Amino acid sequence: MSEKRQQTSQGSDFLKQGSILAMASLIVRFIGMIYRIPMSNILGEEGNGIYAVAVDVYDIVLIVSSYSIPLALSKIIAAQSIQKQYKNTGKTFRLTLLFAVVSGGLFGILLFAGSGFIETHIYPDYAGVRYPLRILAPTIFIVALLGVFRGFFQGKKTMIPTAVSQVVEQIVNAIVSVAGAYYLMKWNADSPFKSGWGAAGGTLGTCMGAFFALLLVGFVYWIYRPIQNKLERKDQTKQLYSATHIYRMLIMTILPVILSQSGLQELVYNDFHVGENCDVTIIAGCGIQTRGLTPLRSSRWLGCTVPNIVF
Repeated sequence: MSEKRQQTSQGSDFLKQGSILAMASLIVRFIGMIYRIPMSNILGEEGNGIYAVAVDVYDIVLIVSSYSIPLALSKIIAAQSIQKQYKNTGKTFRLTLLFAVVSGGLFGILLFAGSGFIETHIYPDYAGVRYPLRILAPTIFIVALLGVFRGFFQGKKTMIPTAVSQVVEQIVNAIVSVAGAYYLMKWNADSPFKSGWGAAGGTLGTCMGAFFALLLVGFVYWIYRPIQNKLERKDQTKQLYSATHIYRMLIMTILPVILSQSGLQELVYNDFHVGENCDVTIIAGCGIQTRGLTPLRSSRWLGCTVPNIVF
């Protein structure tokens, strides 16, 4: 009877935690739907194109560097917690945090340093894309650390820190994105890269949102840390995992997630901008659909704008 009651309690707790996360997700989506309207109007067509390209590049780098850390860490922490291996739990958290510092830092530096190359050689039609990419570069590092804290608490079977931090992140993102896009375009009105600066303002919201979310979950962990230390002191576990074993578990959990998220669907997109009375032959080009909200697209500027055509 007691085992059945325990199973019922666990199922109820799982449902409760899932509902909290689902509610946070709905709030985040609603805020995102609202703030994108004024931001898109501020950026204009060219600015939105630059913003979309920058976010797509950011998404790809994020998937490779740290996107799967929360899921991987939560699985490992949950398994260790069930067996009451609290020393291994603490060690796994600390080593994963170190992994995130190295991985997020390395890919953030590469993105920042390579932003000029990306603009010049990969997206020459999107002048100024280097500016939003340089804003998103430190975001890679911040999100990597944020994912470790979220994964830790999810492994402890509480979604509240993740849910609350997601809402805070999106609120800050919405405010800073709109304000950043407006003011950076205003302050660089005479610059040939005005649209690029506007897109940078939009991505500044992503960076600041992640930063404030990191501060929140870091504060929650600081409050929880004495409890974790107490659990580790009482832990009588004799089987302490080595750093090599923990990193092996982490990588073996991360790789399938990366491979499942990095598939690219082949779609063809072309923006045709044809001037009045132009005699042109349209030849379809190619683009790729990534995990981001918008596709990478080829663009040909020939005069005035007509709607985007999808083949």
